[in-house]
Amino acid sequence: MLMLIRLGGGSSGRNTGKVTCQHGLIYNTISKKHSPQKARMYCDANDKGMKLVEDIINEYNISCDLKKVDSFVYTLDENYIQYIKDIQ
Repeated sequence: MLMLIRLGGGSSGRNTGKVTCQHGLIYNTISKKHSPQKARMYCDANDKGMKLVEDIINEYNISCDLKKVDSFVYTLDENYIQYIKDIQ
């Protein structure tokens, strides 16, 4: 049986996309668990991915309301606040 699926339809057609380089917490975790070099590789890969998305949008004049905005880190655990501050 052949099924046709429309890309960008359904739930993926009605949500926001997120392209991110994350924040210091993930890089710190990768650095501790693997190595600073692996954290740098992960960061570089994310940077290149974000640049690729932006380049495609610009090259094909895609109207998608791309916005560059700050990211935020939050916690409900007061004991975690200083750790987050130290990493940032």
